[in-house]
Amino acid sequence: MKRLLAAVAAIAVASLAEALTLTWNPTNVNSAQYKEVSADADFAFAITYATPSNPQGDWRTLLSIGAYREGTYVGDSVTQNGQRELFRLQEAADGGPRQYLFYSNLGMESSANASAPTSTSQQRIIVNKKGDTFTVYLNGEQVLSFVADEFYAADTYRLYLDATGDGSGNDFNNGKLYRPIAEGALYDDALTEAQIALISNPEVSFQTIPEPTALALLALGVAGLALRRRAA
Repeated sequence: MKRLLAAVAAIAVASLAEALTLTWNPTNVNSAQYKEVSADADFAFAITYATPSNPQGDWRTLLSIGAYREGTYVGDSVTQNGQRELFRLQEAADGGPRQYLFYSNLGMESSANASAPTSTSQQRIIVNKKGDTFTVYLNGEQVLSFVADEFYAADTYRLYLDATGDGSGNDFNNGKLYRPIAEGALYDDALTEAQIALISNPEVSFQTIPEPTALALLALGVAGLALRRRAA
């Protein structure tokens, strides 16, 4: 009985420990914004976004991650063609149907690592960092996983919501008809698979994550029943 209770208690504590803090939650983003985080820290960076029915411009960057070392951007050190981020999400036509293009470790690489069709309905995109590995999800489906290239060794990452770039200038100053990014989110640790599944639904608030998981509640319930039987 003691071993059972100890095991159940361990599950409950571990589950409750998965509760995360939402440290950044901008909404209705219609200009470029960024947040700095330690490159050593685990985190999850997410957005809610829908493509307008009549998009303008060849492309638009929605989200990107820049690497900084001692306050200096390191993108130029790995390319001869201008700045390059560690990760970038673009919404682009690229000569064909409009789609999301997911780039990682850009350097001299000019092709996307993955792509997916866009939608005029709200989409939930999550970049989950655990250790040196970044995993990207679109509506709960993994679309890309990569390890930060050694060229991008950094002490700080800047997480950008690049809500202005569309390939032809600033959206709103030029009267463009883009929708803003509905909501952004930054959590202070990596998400578990259960948490990713939970917030991959655009209708679920990012604020939902800090609540205890179902596993924790189940474990606590089992522990309570065990204690009642023992008392009886």
